[in-house]
Amino acid sequence: MHSLTAALQTVFPDAFQETASLKAPQFPPPDRVATLLINNLADVSEDVVLVLDDYHLIHNSEIHTLLDLLIRHMPPELHLALATRSDPPLPLAKWRAQGHLNELRSADLRFTLAETEAFLTRALGNEQAHMTAVALEERTEGWIAVLRLAALSLRSASEQAAFVERLRSYPDRYVSSYLLEEILAQQAPAIQDFLLRTSILEQFCAELCAAVIGRDALHDNVRASLDWLERMNMFIVPLDARQGWYRFHHLFKRLLEQHLQTHISKEDIATLHQRACAWYAAQGLIKEAIEHALAAGDATYAAQLVEAQFLQAFEQEQWVQLERWLRLLPEEQIQGGPGLLVARVWILQAHGQLKDLPRLLTSAEQILGTVGSAASDLDDPQSRILRALIAILWSQFQYYTGQAQASLESAQSALRWLPPGEVYIASQALLFLALSNQATGHEDVALFELNKALREQSAHLNDTARLLFAQALVYLAAGKLQQVEQTSRHLLRLAQEADLALSLYWAHWLLGFVYYEWNDLVAAIYHFSVVVANQHHAHFWAVQRAMCGLALAYQAQGLGTQAKGTAGALLELVQGQHNMRELMTAYAFCGQLALMQDEVEKAPQWVEMAGIQEVPIPMMSFEDPPITKAWMLLAKGDEPSVDQGQELLDELLQLVESMHDTHKTIQVLALQALAYDLQGRLAEALDVLEHALALARPGGFVRTFADLPPLAKVLGELRKRRKAHQEIDKKLDAYLQRILAAMNPIAAQAVSTEELMWQEGLEPLTERELQILRLLEKDLTNKEIARELVVTTGTVKVHTNNVYRKLSVNNRRAAVTVSKTLGLLLS
Repeated sequence: MHSLTAALQTVFPDAFQETASLKAPQFPPPDRVATLLINNLADVSEDVVLVLDDYHLIHNSEIHTLLDLLIRHMPPELHLALATRSDPPLPLAKWRAQGHLNELRSADLRFTLAETEAFLTRALGNEQAHMTAVALEERTEGWIAVLRLAALSLRSASEQAAFVERLRSYPDRYVSSYLLEEILAQQAPAIQDFLLRTSILEQFCAELCAAVIGRDALHDNVRASLDWLERMNMFIVPLDARQGWYRFHHLFKRLLEQHLQTHISKEDIATLHQRACAWYAAQGLIKEAIEHALAAGDATYAAQLVEAQFLQAFEQEQWVQLERWLRLLPEEQIQGGPGLLVARVWILQAHGQLKDLPRLLTSAEQILGTVGSAASDLDDPQSRILRALIAILWSQFQYYTGQAQASLESAQSALRWLPPGEVYIASQALLFLALSNQATGHEDVALFELNKALREQSAHLNDTARLLFAQALVYLAAGKLQQVEQTSRHLLRLAQEADLALSLYWAHWLLGFVYYEWNDLVAAIYHFSVVVANQHHAHFWAVQRAMCGLALAYQAQGLGTQAKGTAGALLELVQGQHNMRELMTAYAFCGQLALMQDEVEKAPQWVEMAGIQEVPIPMMSFEDPPITKAWMLLAKGDEPSVDQGQELLDELLQLVESMHDTHKTIQVLALQALAYDLQGRLAEALDVLEHALALARPGGFVRTFADLPPLAKVLGELRKRRKAHQEIDKKLDAYLQRILAAMNPIAAQAVSTEELMWQEGLEPLTERELQILRLLEKDLTNKEIARELVVTTGTVKVHTNNVYRKLSVNNRRAAVTVSKTLGLLLS
């Protein structure tokens, strides 16, 4: 009190005499002191700003009572500021509710990046301030005291970049001394021990801390410790996204980890990690469990964790998550486990990578066949499941490398290996059994087996989704586009309900393909865009084909620049995959696009880079290099090139007919008609074109013909011949008219946003969700959006998740991309 009075008298020398005269030990009670002080303050004619610094050092309850009374009856001339590291035992909630309290919390006091840069520019005076500021702001999180200490170190550091890099791993000596002397050393031994032992955790809650500390730590006690640390601002940061969860300030955590290494044995630290691993594994948080198992030096258990989760991840199509887990494991663990090798193969095929599949599958088979190994027991269900999975992946490899009969036999082998009840894995085998049957001319058998399985598995969404996908692919090869659309719609609904990423984006691609062929370009662009926007969760082949489809749809709309941009993005994507087979296909697609844009001189360069396919493969894509090469030869127009193109088309026709691929048969026949016309063999051109139209008309194929503008002349001649022969077929005439109309980009019909969303069954966005969407497009953070709309960050997250759900996406960029496609945002 004497210090307070003395401070006030430096400004008002003649005031506060009664308060200053109070003497210990007969100091009056707090209410009497408060009355004297309030009366003295009331006599002051000017405003007084009273600042009480380091209030957290006060532990006398009478002083807290005095301050409470003073604030309760505070004269209007007094303005009180408290600076404290922890919340004082005062009625803050009441003052906050009454609007009497202005608070500056740690988040308000932290330097922003701009403020950090300005501070470092003044402190260091060099041109590296921006780069240094970015790194320091990330590590210090705007903590001003630490920034100042770091600046002191930077002044004497010969290499500033090296200093900042070291700071990422551990605090420098100035910062360490500050953290030690000002923070850690001031805590009770029990709190110090708590902080040290929990420093192994990236994030933590009371239950996890109790499990790690062990020694029968009570949850309530740990919860109380965390609450106390939060109130004391002890550099633990609450995580909004996970209520009751925290993390340490980055630099404080590094200091704690350093002290953990010097104060606790390696064996005890390993025990802490083992406890954390066990807790995370019990909660199903596998990534964290793996990390702690590895930190405890138990790579074998880490591998067992992944193997134990593989089948569930496989069934739920969680290949991205599984890939993250595998990346954490040492390579020797993966090479030594057949289950992990099978998991790697599954991930590689999701990336469209087939080259290494035979080697890895052979290695897995060899380990399974090793006498005495746990996986070699032919009666063991897990061993049989692994053998079935290997057979399925062999079947997939063989199918996509043109070995349909071998694929059929491998799929049958997989079904024989499977123990009863493994319906989802059986559906995977049935997928390639059906595709192989179709490719060997047994479409009826393929559909019969699939329909039989669908009747039996109607209650299992995951199994049904896989069977529907197989059914859609069989229909696609058969050119039955109406059935493809119906099946894909069903697949889309199931995949959304069961959260099956691979099936979901395959369904979107299939629908995009159908609508593109039907010349419903707006709907096609929507479905292709959904796949491209979610490319990190979709199968690589779905993404690749969607990008081709998107470029073609833009071209069909007369948007050549967008088409080229999409093709360029496709090349960039494939080059990043280091996949030669898919890169050649992408080169060929660029050649196809060049032909469609009348850049005939550029097409041969692309086709030459595409090279020659070594083996016949299923042609389910928009792009097949041999077909593009034939088209390019025809486009050259000279007699030798056209003759060479016609020879290639004859070979391709035999190939696609032997593979029973109706869609590609139509495409090859259309090009053959064009070739015959260029050779002056009009009658043969018209006969071939009629054959192509007879195959295409039931499915409603339009763009296969419309994407060949030179074919318009032959189509016109066909109409003349039919008229001359008095052949009357109004439906065929209408079909021909649709194809001719589709050759003109202006004929692409506009569809309103409302119509498209209704057609796709998308729930309309509310006005608030549209506001959120526009701010997401500006790349604002949740906090910035909350500030803009005057709502909480929690409200922003709720609206953002609603937007994701309604648009069938899972991230901001995807939401913006799809919204532009739908017309919700301007392109």
